[in-house]
Amino acid sequence: MSLLDVRAWTYGTHHQINQGLKDAYQMITYSPTTPSGYLRAGSLYVMDNRYKAALEVYEQGIEAITAADRNNNGDDDDDDSQLKDSAERKILQEKYDEAKLYLEKTRVDFVARLPSDVLCQVLDYLPFNALLETLNVSKIWREHVIAYPNVWTKVKLATRSDNNHGMLGAILVRQYHYGHHVKHVSVDDLCEDDSYDVFIEFIYGAFSNLESLDFWSSDMDGIYEDCIAALSRIKDTLRSLRFSLKARNLPLPLGAVLAECKNLIKFDYLQPCTITPEALDDLPSTPIYSLNDLTLACAALPTPQLERILQCCPRLLQLACMNCDTSAIEIIQRLCPHLYSLGLNSSPHELSDEEKKTLLDNMNQQDNSPHGIHHINFDVCSAWQSMDHDVSVLRILLDNAHVLETAEMRFGGYMDDDEHQGARWDGVKRITLPRLRSLYFEFNPTMSSVAAALLSNCPSLETLALGPRMEFIDDEVFRSIARLRNLKELTISFVSGVDETGLAEVFQAFGSRGKSSSLQKVKLDHCISDISEEAAQYLAEIQTLHEIHLIRTYMSLESFEKFAKTLAHQHGGISDLSTNTISPSPSSLSSSFTSSLHTIVLEAMDCVTDESVRYLHEIPSLRNLELLQLRNVTPSRVQPIEKNNRITLKFDDTHSSSHE
Repeated sequence: MSLLDVRAWTYGTHHQINQGLKDAYQMITYSPTTPSGYLRAGSLYVMDNRYKAALEVYEQGIEAITAADRNNNGDDDDDDSQLKDSAERKILQEKYDEAKLYLEKTRVDFVARLPSDVLCQVLDYLPFNALLETLNVSKIWREHVIAYPNVWTKVKLATRSDNNHGMLGAILVRQYHYGHHVKHVSVDDLCEDDSYDVFIEFIYGAFSNLESLDFWSSDMDGIYEDCIAALSRIKDTLRSLRFSLKARNLPLPLGAVLAECKNLIKFDYLQPCTITPEALDDLPSTPIYSLNDLTLACAALPTPQLERILQCCPRLLQLACMNCDTSAIEIIQRLCPHLYSLGLNSSPHELSDEEKKTLLDNMNQQDNSPHGIHHINFDVCSAWQSMDHDVSVLRILLDNAHVLETAEMRFGGYMDDDEHQGARWDGVKRITLPRLRSLYFEFNPTMSSVAAALLSNCPSLETLALGPRMEFIDDEVFRSIARLRNLKELTISFVSGVDETGLAEVFQAFGSRGKSSSLQKVKLDHCISDISEEAAQYLAEIQTLHEIHLIRTYMSLESFEKFAKTLAHQHGGISDLSTNTISPSPSSLSSSFTSSLHTIVLEAMDCVTDESVRYLHEIPSLRNLELLQLRNVTPSRVQPIEKNNRITLKFDDTHSSSHE
């Protein structure tokens, strides 16, 4: 035993702790009721700063000696033996206490010791469920974590999406600690019982500063009274409210909700049902002057019910009405004199907080700047099939033509939508939109002359998107586009056919303007008909392009290779189009070279090959290149681009021929 003890100590002094522990545990095996083996093992653990292990072995020694002493109580041992056992336990206990003291000195409570700014940065990275767990560690932890409000401002209550039904309860139970910090609550896909629990917490809880409450795809049929009671507790601070309810729920009592929440700024109501007169009982008798953003998306929105709602909201700036009749247009214009953005059967143009603030300030100062709706989005392809409806839409366009800045006009892009569309909307030709900057346009071939005339009457147009879901775009429309002098972005998406000559004429027109051309971005997305070689060449020759997006757009291999080669030459990548040799164009070496092409996106195009990618790689100004689902581009071709620090590459080779 003595030899093992000396050798274990020697191993320890030479930092061979594990070897020494083998001898120490051998000593315990030989004599489990004597303290020497435990003492030596514990001292080695302490020497290695393994204090928990030392505590365990000391505790084992104390228990072993105590058990042996208990077994010997019936024997006629002398007092010296009992004193010896007591002394051995005392030595082990002293070593145990010493190791425990060392352990406590080495523990660092980082929450208590870290500077507050560093601790806040750590807390920012914790998921919400981990933040909840920190509240249970200790009082000190809870005080420090609760003192940082930023991590508690947004709370999501859900069951299915979190895949953890206990999480909802954990969040609600602990809200007494952090509820006063919460400003935004999102409730997602809750059953009726869970929604009830949420309402109870709002009624009796600590959400004293709640500003935004969103219910997404939830059930609350049968607990609307609890809902109104909950809203009454948080109404003073609540500014934004959204209800998105499932179809099986009865209509939300909109009247009671609006009567309770008179400080709302934004209210969204989405439910696949018809708003009934009964749902509007208890509407407030005085207007809600604070409400400026309203969305009503229902299966049916009768005009009489809409009129009653709008009478309560005289200062609306943004309004969306889904599945309403066009007879509502006259009501909207009469009751919403300050309306700035309108969506009819369509989502509206979203006004920024800064825009709303400016408009409200002007409203309060009784500013005499031009009134009218500056952003109009409408979709007539699924409804509004009578001439009376057309007159209403034309009237709102005419009344606001002088101030209209952005518009989405969706008339239905196929003949099956309305074979008389062109004749019905002929009045659009008379509308001039001098301030229109952005237009998303969908129409069927019978309306080509109307579309061409409208585009000709938009001299300030900067962004034009045609589609999606269109049958054909003819040359008359393209000729109008070619005459637009301020167009910066052109998107053609999900169009079954285009007039190739007309498209080439557009690109030729912008290319012929040289550096004075306005066009900066072209996106062709799911254009089913082939893009001609002529059109591709003219596109490549536009000097002012910043971005080119070609997605599922059809070209021949030869056409695209010529396009890539011309593009590289035009933007300083190659000097000689007559050879395949790649060398910097003299223009790229000139101080006056100002190529701005920085982004190319190619997706699902079999015409793209390694050779064409090689040309594109040489464009000096290129910074972003996306090559997605390209069957004829190999990983080996992409490797040099990946090594180029100048270009950010996104490459998906799952469709590459090398994998087949």
